Amino acid sequence: NQAEGSQQTGKWTLNQVKVQFYTQGQIEFVVQGDRGKILGPSRDLEFEGNVNVESANGYQFKTAKLVYDASARVLTSPSLVQMQGPP
Repeated sequence: NQAEGSQQTGKWTLNQVKVQFYTQGQIEFVVQGDRGKILGPSRDLEFEGNVNVESANGYQFKTAKLVYDASARVLTSPSLVQMQGPP
């Protein structure tokens, strides 16, 4: 809903973040969090606060912090992750 940052540095701080990711198999993941950061030219992302990940195939993950490494195309968390599979 709100973003602050600099186009010059490429670093942005975001509030109420929602981002869609796709696996190589084209499965959609939607990541939402209270706050987020875009970390410059690397396009790496950080999500913090009530982070929720939902996949199109029914998986849900909840954590306090999530990091997206754009070059590796990998999501990781330094925090505990709660996972729920499809019904």
